[in-house]
Amino acid sequence: MMKIVLLLVAAIILMLPGMPFAIGLYTQNQIAAEIETVNANAWFDAKLVDYQRGWFGSVVKIEVGLSDGYQNYIRQSIAGDEELTGEALQAVEEIRRMMGSRIVLVTNIDHGPLKLRDGVFIGLLESVTRMVDQPDQVKEFLAETDMPYLYEFRTRTDILGTTQIDADVPAFQYTNDTGTLVFSGLDLTGEYSRSSRQLKFDMSLPSITAESDTSLLSVAEVQLTGDINILSQYVWTGDMLLGAEGVTVTGRGEEESASFEMQEFGISSQTVMSDDGSSLDIGVRYFIGSLVAGDDARLTDAVFGIALHDVDVAAMEEYSRIVESRMAAGSLAPEELFLWLEPVLFDLLAVSPSVALHPLQLRWNDEPFEAEVLVKFDATQLPEKDSFSYSDQDMWLNVISVDSSVEAAEALVKPVAVALLKGQLIAAMEDDATVTPVQLDAMASGQVEMVIGSFIQQGLIKQSEAGYAARIVYVDGILTVNDNPIPISAMP
Repeated sequence: MMKIVLLLVAAIILMLPGMPFAIGLYTQNQIAAEIETVNANAWFDAKLVDYQRGWFGSVVKIEVGLSDGYQNYIRQSIAGDEELTGEALQAVEEIRRMMGSRIVLVTNIDHGPLKLRDGVFIGLLESVTRMVDQPDQVKEFLAETDMPYLYEFRTRTDILGTTQIDADVPAFQYTNDTGTLVFSGLDLTGEYSRSSRQLKFDMSLPSITAESDTSLLSVAEVQLTGDINILSQYVWTGDMLLGAEGVTVTGRGEEESASFEMQEFGISSQTVMSDDGSSLDIGVRYFIGSLVAGDDARLTDAVFGIALHDVDVAAMEEYSRIVESRMAAGSLAPEELFLWLEPVLFDLLAVSPSVALHPLQLRWNDEPFEAEVLVKFDATQLPEKDSFSYSDQDMWLNVISVDSSVEAAEALVKPVAVALLKGQLIAAMEDDATVTPVQLDAMASGQVEMVIGSFIQQGLIKQSEAGYAARIVYVDGILTVNDNPIPISAMP
C-alpha cells in the first residue's frame, strides 16, 4: 500500500512542472471556443487579436463590437422613414459612429495549479481583464478623474471548474463647464459553475449625483442580483432583480424643490421549468414604492405583474433563433418577421398557455385602483398547422378566453369618464368653433354623473366599497360584463 502511495506522489511531482503549460493550452482552446460562441449570435462579434501563451501565464487581446446585422437594424430603427436634418442628423451620425466602434480587451492569465505571485492560489487559473486602446476622450477622462482604469474584471477558477468573479468601476468625480458628476463606484461579485451552468451575481452602485446650476440629479442604492441556471443559449431559469432605493431630480431656482422623486422601484423576474422540462412558467413584476411629480401627482404602492404559464421551451428557442437569423440577415420588417414566426406561434399556442396580469394595483393621490386579467388559449380550437394564420380573426375569437376585473375609486373614474365624454362631444360637433374648451369641459362634467348612473342601471359597472367595479368575461364566443351578456357586434 505504501509503495502505491509513493508512486502516486512521485507521479504528481513529475507532472507538476508541466501542468501550467497544459492548463495554458486548455485555456487557449476554451477562449477560442467562447469567441466562436459569441460570433454565432446576431448581436455581437469578437476577434482574437493576439494570444501570447507562456509556461506560467498568458496575455490575450480580444476585440469586441456590435455585429454588422445588429448595427444595420439599429440604424434603420433610428432613422425611420423621415429625412433628418440639422442637429437630429448630427445626433444620428454620432450614434452610428459609436455603434461602429470596437472595444479592445486585454486579459492577463496566470496558469495553475499553484501560483505564488501576489499571494498563494491553488486552482486552474486567475485572470484580470481591462479595456485598452481607448479613444482619446476616454484617456482624457481617466486622466482628469485620476482613475487607474475604466473597469477591471477579475476571475479565479478552482480545480473543480467553479469561477469566482470580482469586478469594479472605480469611484470618480468629474467636473466640466456644465456641472459636476460624482460616481460612488460600482462593485460586482459572482460565481459560475461550468458543470452545473449556474451563475450567481450581485452588483451594487451606492450613488450617482449630477449637479448643474439649474438642477440636481441623485440616484441611490442601485442593485442587480441574479441566481440563474443557463439551460441553453436562449433559455435559462432562476431569479433576477434590478432595483434602486431612489431617484430625485431637484430644480434649482430661487427656491429648491424636488420636481421628481421615485422611491423603492425596480423589476424582478422568476423563471421555473416544468418537471418534464418541456415548458416554462415566467413571472415578471414591476414595482414602485412612491413617485411624486410636481405638486399634484403622487403614485404609491404600485405593482404590475405579468405571468406566462406553460411556455413551450422548444418553441421559445426556435423563436429566438429566427429573430437572431433575421437580424443577421438585416431583415426585421414586422410583416416579414410575422410570417417567419407563424409556425412558432402555432407551437406556442398548441400547449394551451395562459397569460395573467396580476396584480395590477396602485394608489393615485391616495385613491386606490386594482385590476387583474387572465387570458387563456385553448389549443383544441386551433386549425391544422398548415392552415394556421396569425391574421385569422375568427380563429382568435375561438381560441382566446378572458376573465378580468377592475375596481377603482370614484375620484379616478370620473376624470376618465369626463375625458371620454369630451371626445364624443368633439366628434359630434365636428369641430364647431363656437364651442370653447371651457364650455366643453363644463358640458362633459355636467353629463358625467348621468352617464355613470346609466351604466350602473344597465349593470355595466357596480358601486363598490372603493368606488366602482366591473368584471368582464369572454369565453366560448360570449362576452359578459357583470354577468350581463353583451353582443360582440355591439362592441366598437
